Amino acid sequence: MFDLQLIKPITLQQAEAAQRRLSTNHPMMAEVESKIRILASGYKGERTLNYFLGLLPEKNYHIFHGLRLPVRNSFFQMVAHLLSPRLIILIESKNYSGTRTLEKHQLKQEVNNSK
Repeated sequence: MFDLQLIKPITLQQAEAAQRRLSTNHPMMAEVESKIRILASGYKGERTLNYFLGLLPEKNYHIFHGLRLPVRNSFFQMVAHLLSPRLIILIESKNYSGTRTLEKHQLKQEVNNSK
């Protein structure tokens, strides 16, 4: 079923390694911690999606996480590709916190009384 497994992003691993190596009062610590929060949130969302994809019947589906495909002179990468004999679904997910509303074709997010 999972032909290409979900792995922790290298950028998240790098940020975590930098955090371990910096002293707590280093001027870059706040920036590194912010990057970790953002990357870890995305990874958590992908793991959550992975759980639900794992509920599909194994014999009917092939799932590829983070598959990088060429398009003309560039590449694109989706969170997951779901293949079956009858369809292909490209899955992109977001892991938002707080409250989200759609107003006039714009997504607004409120977290801790901040928009």
